[in-house]
Amino acid sequence: MDAPIDVLLQHWTGVLFRQAADLRFEFLSPRIADWTGHPAEAFLARPALFLECVHWDDSDALRAHLALVPAPANRSTRFRFRHSATGRVTHVSEFRRTVNDPTGAAKGWEGFWQDETRLALAERRLESTAWKEALSELTGGFTHDFNNVFGAVHSLSDTFLSQVEPGHPFHEGLALMKRDTRQAGQLVHRLQQLHTSCAGQRAYHDLNALVTATTEILRRGLSKRVEIVTELAPAQLPIHADAAGLQHVLVALVLNAAEAMTGGGRVVLRTRALVEPPPPEGFVGTCPQPPFACLSVQDAGPGFAPRQLAAIFEPGFTTRPASLGIGLGLLHCRRFAERHRGTISLESSPGGGATVHLWLPQSDFTEGEVVAGTLATRACSILLAGQPASALTETANDLRRHGFRVILADETTPELLASTDHDISALLIRASPDDTESLRLVDFIRRHRLAVKLFVQPAGCTVDSLDAGLLAKADATFAEDLARERLVEKLTILLSGS
Repeated sequence: MDAPIDVLLQHWTGVLFRQAADLRFEFLSPRIADWTGHPAEAFLARPALFLECVHWDDSDALRAHLALVPAPANRSTRFRFRHSATGRVTHVSEFRRTVNDPTGAAKGWEGFWQDETRLALAERRLESTAWKEALSELTGGFTHDFNNVFGAVHSLSDTFLSQVEPGHPFHEGLALMKRDTRQAGQLVHRLQQLHTSCAGQRAYHDLNALVTATTEILRRGLSKRVEIVTELAPAQLPIHADAAGLQHVLVALVLNAAEAMTGGGRVVLRTRALVEPPPPEGFVGTCPQPPFACLSVQDAGPGFAPRQLAAIFEPGFTTRPASLGIGLGLLHCRRFAERHRGTISLESSPGGGATVHLWLPQSDFTEGEVVAGTLATRACSILLAGQPASALTETANDLRRHGFRVILADETTPELLASTDHDISALLIRASPDDTESLRLVDFIRRHRLAVKLFVQPAGCTVDSLDAGLLAKADATFAEDLARERLVEKLTILLSGS
């Protein structure tokens, strides 16, 4: 009869591990095979396999996390595993604690990984909801300002100003109205930028300039009882970041600060250039390499109790009534920090206000070259769908031998396509006349305007017998009896510009 711990490991969705300081595994529970395609014994025999199975976008951050100095006794992070055969991505949260030898020296870690894939997908769908929720709170203030200026626009126009000579009693008033018109246009333009800006595109920015532009909008939209003060670093703070995403983060933090001060008060936005890292026990994310660009948002609210600090950046944390929001603002800030190889931390005490610190690496202006080189060397990813399963597996193996990353479609594929995990370049369907699942997948791609090329190959039929709508949407079709070597050659040519 199995021991209780064996029964637990068979049914639990997570993985227990014990690891030496040099990353050799001393124990690994068997579910790791479901996530990576490799049995636990393979990791015990070859320690390098661990980082090879981590998603390529997470491996550098995970290495930095494991090499933290000074090393905290307990640490947590999140990363993704990639299945070697199917390409399936599994989001995991990790907790590990340091194990010391009798002399007190660290000899390794023990901990666990928990599957959080469904939670991660749900968070991504809800992040846009959190941003819309925050933006809607600003819209009322903008409407009020705009209506005041628009009244002046209706009263007088630039035409009258052109007909009045300088020195006329009306000249100064008309000039004022013209200036107000220009201010109204600027306000509307900034509001439209906030509504339409798409997070995800990174470029070089000055952190001070982004804070200044966003602060001007916030001052217009927030209650007059909230005073926003900026204390910016004297020199520029270059960062390689998603400007729209950073604006979303700053708006969320300031709105949280303003809401905490129910009777009004002062919110201080501070930027600093630092070389000392934050305390290792106080941050969430990956501590970047110095020098740092630090953005802090400080309020004069009631602060947080010590029991709340551990959960403040977790999904669903909120001090608001359930009718006023879903508690995703701080989670969105945490995710931004993690995506930018940064960290976020909180200083607070009951009655003493709260200060959120966002730590980002200062740019050395080589990040764009690294990203470009990574994209240039990364192989195209192809999604395979259709039937029969045996033919799909053989095709997948051939494509992988030629450097393609291949993912086999299943019922969760639409959700994964809409995420940022896979960078799918093409969908290859082995289609039959009654293949409705593949048709739904194609409709999903076209409906969401995903940049995925569609290739169709008949399975057990001719091209003419396939759905006319499917063929019309295809970027290319291949004959059923096309040799696999020839198929690989055609795909390479068709995707060479991807």
